[in-house]
Amino acid sequence: MPNRQSPLDKRQSPTVLCLGELLIDLVPEPSGSPLHRARRLRIAPGGAPANVAVAVSRLGACAGFIGKVGDDPLGRLLQKTLAQNQVDLSCFQLSRQSLTRVALVTNDSNEQQRFLFYGNADAQLDPGDIREGYIRHARFFHFGSISLIQEPSRSTTLAAIRLARKHGLTISFDPNLRPPLWPSLKLARVAILESIELCDVLKVNQSEWEFLFPGRRFESSFSLLKKRGVAWPR
Repeated sequence: MPNRQSPLDKRQSPTVLCLGELLIDLVPEPSGSPLHRARRLRIAPGGAPANVAVAVSRLGACAGFIGKVGDDPLGRLLQKTLAQNQVDLSCFQLSRQSLTRVALVTNDSNEQQRFLFYGNADAQLDPGDIREGYIRHARFFHFGSISLIQEPSRSTTLAAIRLARKHGLTISFDPNLRPPLWPSLKLARVAILESIELCDVLKVNQSEWEFLFPGRRFESSFSLLKKRGVAWPR
């Protein structure tokens, strides 16, 4: 998520709201190196919901990010990155209670990406940090599963979804499965399946599909998701 200016008017109310994690990826170089063989680590702002907010802003729409990072150098770097991409930060906070989340990206012997995580300031997002008026004026609400893993961000995410549904926003959900962060894969599957029933649009990849619906062909997704309440955008 490199810095880039967007032509947005900052005074405009966000059309798209993204809630969830904003973190630092430490990426081994040369690219694709296992962590223990890396010569250096490249700092890369990331976090799936934050990436969506930046992408929306670059496409010319007004995006807002709801989240929390540590009041530390990495957190302030992330804040600066969002601001430079003209993402609205009205519901963004720096926390002195926890450190900004860091993800160490590594590759195993099969060249599959793996992640090691440190810090959890994003999980400290509190229901009191959510403003109904901020959500009411938007048209789209996007969230992922990482903010559902632990409290208080779990309750905060669910509260924000209820407000989004109350005010008729189109809701999108990205499972973004990260097994090391969950207490168990069983809990992850239950939480993600429950969240699917709250969204209108689902972003899912092949491996996540196989995790959620083992033995079901990806081609059957439309009918299967419809049974779980996933609708097309209004």
